[in-house]
Amino acid sequence: MLVVFAAFKKEAAGLLKLINCQKIKKIGETIIYDGEINSKRIIVCITGMGKSNSLNGVKKIIEMDLANPLFLIQGISGALIENMKIGDLIIYESIQNLEQIQISKNKKNKNVNEKALLEQITNTETAKAGNELNKIWGLSQNIKLTGNEINSYFNIFNWEEIETITEINNDDFSFLKNIEKNNIGNFNIFKSSGAIVSSVVTDIIDKKALNQLFGAEAVDMGSYYIADIARNNGIPVACVRSVSDNLMEGVPDFFNDFESNNKNKYLKKIFILFKIIFSKSKIKSAYRTLKNINIASKNLNDFVAKIVLPSFDYKL
Repeated sequence: MLVVFAAFKKEAAGLLKLINCQKIKKIGETIIYDGEINSKRIIVCITGMGKSNSLNGVKKIIEMDLANPLFLIQGISGALIENMKIGDLIIYESIQNLEQIQISKNKKNKNVNEKALLEQITNTETAKAGNELNKIWGLSQNIKLTGNEINSYFNIFNWEEIETITEINNDDFSFLKNIEKNNIGNFNIFKSSGAIVSSVVTDIIDKKALNQLFGAEAVDMGSYYIADIARNNGIPVACVRSVSDNLMEGVPDFFNDFESNNKNKYLKKIFILFKIIFSKSKIKSAYRTLKNINIASKNLNDFVAKIVLPSFDYKL
């Protein structure tokens, strides 16, 4: 039986339209859709964004004590390499846990005039921009910074404790390993290394550095936690994500403000929305980001419906 995890309902909206739901259960941020596709049971768990929501969601599924479950993690992702475009699909072959790294909140510790750098590369080709970043940060495909250099950039305190999951896409999901061509849409399919971080990666410098330092090619905020619990419980797991922001097109900084889980989170989000409404630049950024999320979500849902479901004998 397939159990699908997504952070947001939009990431699984196409799949939910195919399901005859028998039960919808809401527990905190977690929403569980328990239904059927042509009399075959399928569960979709909408967890919410980030570590605590992902852990809460997958623990609720484990508590259901399902017979022979298969976990599929699907959702949007940020691309960390140049040749991934908006809407491309990424099949994770491994997932690193980089939650201890502070992303996009450490600007004062960066030894570079970031504004000048971004102005310099805004109107250049992607390859040239990549070269400029390499030159400034001293990064290359053949060299990985270590020790104090990395610590000073990302404020890493336990470098040796970074963990990687490689036991994904096993025999139950072998069809994902064997996909070579895409005949279902105008997007490419990559088999890549993923990573999770604790906040949305909003700028090109952080993205480029994450790729060069850790070898990750895509990044999200929840995959590792679900895959780790699946692994510890002997449950086969796979992760398929779609690019909602590429290397050169970042996410607006204010998206990190929507992660708040404190008691005033709703008031804070209303305040952020007002700030967006009264700023033309923020409106444009938000519109572009939401448009990209829609493209990524559509391609992802098409792939799951046309490739994943038939592989598990869900007849549409």
